[in-house]
Amino acid sequence: MDGEISFCGTAHVKAIAESCRVTRKVVLMCVSHRGLLGAILFGGSIEMTGKITDAVREMFTNGSWHEDQYEENPILSKGCTRDYFGEFKAFLPGELEHLAQEQGMEVIQVQGLGYAGLPV
Repeated sequence: MDGEISFCGTAHVKAIAESCRVTRKVVLMCVSHRGLLGAILFGGSIEMTGKITDAVREMFTNGSWHEDQYEENPILSKGCTRDYFGEFKAFLPGELEHLAQEQGMEVIQVQGLGYAGLPV
């Protein structure tokens, strides 16, 4: 699964539960890393608005994003698909591990992918 859970936004818990239910034994989830997405959003915020926006703080704190969440969000979506980014959830590795364990899954490995030497 490549990113579908992240694009479920506030329905991410239900998406994880359903993924675990359907697969029963093995599931590989590829989601967005909160640290990496926060850093990208931070750079975009400075470039597009000249300041650290509430959306950046929200991403680093809770990993959540929605186009209508804050006034500046549509500005930060410029250049995305048709200038709209929709609803999104980015995770910390421990957060994703906990959510999978709540569904009775044994977590073998949680690993981050990305660049810029950000810790996972």
